[in-house]
Amino acid sequence: MLADFDDACGKIGLQLNLTKTMFMRNGWVPNAPFSLNGTSMPECSSYVYIGREVKMMNDFAPELDRRKRGAWGAYKSIENVVKRLWEPGRYLSRMKPRSASSNALSSG
Repeated sequence: MLADFDDACGKIGLQLNLTKTMFMRNGWVPNAPFSLNGTSMPECSSYVYIGREVKMMNDFAPELDRRKRGAWGAYKSIENVVKRLWEPGRYLSRMKPRSASSNALSSG
């Protein structure tokens, strides 16, 4: 199947980068060498695809840890701005309390 994909890519001028290409197998596939054009492909147990870690085992702890580290990294990059803007009571002095008469419904 990968050879067919490689042939289709070659017809439109694309070429697989065999140094970056890896494969992942599930439990239903026997352990056998995997090669394309005589080049042996390395096997991986997980990879990140569109920001999500894909793996054959349903263990989400590493994925959650990876996302937490990413979120903290993003927060730490803007932490000084957030702390400078967030001052307790900063916006309270600008707000005027509503009078009781403005909340009452007028009858007419």
